[in-house]
Amino acid sequence: MFNPLGAETLRDTLENIRNSLSKKPRPIRVVYYNSVHESVLATLDWLERVGHIDSFGGQRITFWRIRHSDVGTAGALSGTH
Repeated sequence: MFNPLGAETLRDTLENIRNSLSKKPRPIRVVYYNSVHESVLATLDWLERVGHIDSFGGQRITFWRIRHSDVGTAGALSGTH
């Protein structure tokens, strides 16, 4: 299956999301289909993986959310905690 984002673009996109959350804290969920760059998400201290499934086509689908301690805490998301 085609994966439109390389590791660096995915990292930049997630950084943009983190910056948005630091300005307006809110809970989010990330569903990552065909998780070829899952290690990028796994290195982020503000996200936690909450599960995964393998599709019938063999692609891994992972589910992520903001760590509970970071929800609604702008300082935690901006790295100032």
